[in-house]
Parts: sequence; C-alpha cells; structure tokens
Amino acid sequence: NSRQNKLAIEAYARQLPKQVGVGIDRIDTEPMDAQDSGTTKQPTSTPRGAPRAPKPTPPPESKVIVYDQGFAGDLQKLGNQKMISLYYSVCAVGLKHHTPLVTVGVWSLVESLMTLVGKGDTTFKAFFSSKAQNSEDFSNDEKKHISEAFHRITANGNTTKHGSIGANFNSDDLVNDMVLVTPALRWLVLKSLNKN
Repeated sequence: NSRQNKLAIEAYARQLPKQVGVGIDRIDTEPMDAQDSGTTKQPTSTPRGAPRAPKPTPPPESKVIVYDQGFAGDLQKLGNQKMISLYYSVCAVGLKHHTPLVTVGVWSLVESLMTLVGKGDTTFKAFFSSKAQNSEDFSNDEKKHISEAFHRITANGNTTKHGSIGANFNSDDLVNDMVLVTPALRWLVLKSLNKN
C-alpha cells in the first residue's frame, strides 16, 4: 500500500535528482511515432472490433448575458440611468452562480423599459404583440418566438422574485431569451425615441 510506504517513497524521490542522467528539467513532449506529424491518433476500433464513433464536443456554457452594443447605445439615447445601469448589471454579473439574481435583473429591466415606453397594465407579451401586430419589421415566426420569450422572462422573473422556493437556474435559456427579445426591445426604444 503506497500510503504505508509514503515516507520511503518521498525519500527515494528526493534522491533521484542526484543520480546521473536524472534531472529536474522538463522537456517538451514529442510524438512516440517518428512518422506521426504531431497529431494524436485516435483508435479506429474498440477492443471487440466495432468502429468507434467520434465523441461530440459539448457547447460552451453561457457565462453572461450577451452585451449588445447597439442596444446599450439606444439606452444611452433614452438618457435613463436606471435602464443603462440595469442593462450593464445583467450583462456583467456571471451566470454560473448568479442565475436567479440575473433572472430578476432581466425581468426588472424588461418591466421598467416596457413601462417607460408605454406598456401600462398589459403583459410584456400582449404589449409587444399589439405594437408589432401590423409591423413588417418582424416575421410572424419572429413575433411568435419573441412573445414566447417575453412570457418566459415574465414567468421566471415572477417565480424567482416572489416564490419562496421556486427560481430560475437555467442560464442557457435566459441567455437565449435575451438574444430573442433584445431586437424587440431595441425596436420599442427606437419607436419611443422617434415619438419624442
């Protein structure tokens, strides 16, 4: 058992650099096969002879909400420090350990922005649908997907903020929903700016 021999192993390891031909310098790795051009060969079959399928690489995890420079510029034109600050915060706070916090921040940003541009007492989904109904700026599919994303932002924000146990922990969905609604938010802000 190596735990029982720990002291003997450590003493032996300390003596190795003193021996001829054994040093502490590291050298770069090199291929074992001289004909190998530096690429690692993948085994072409399993021990039983069946070919191995290549393993898929998982997509990278979402680390933060994607920051849209154009949207940030539109918020600057509004001149509303709350919107500018909320958008900065939801994009700056890391999602790995703070998804519930960012969920409430996104919900607050969307709610505040919608109120600023005239939402009133309707839902995000209903407000966007009524504004975009006759617009050709979005296809029918885009309108549908944006409305669904607004619904999820509302539901997840309400559950996370008001629920005693329930919260949104799915950062990938939150990032995707923000990617979907950001063009709609920009569109609403620009419509508001053009009215003034």
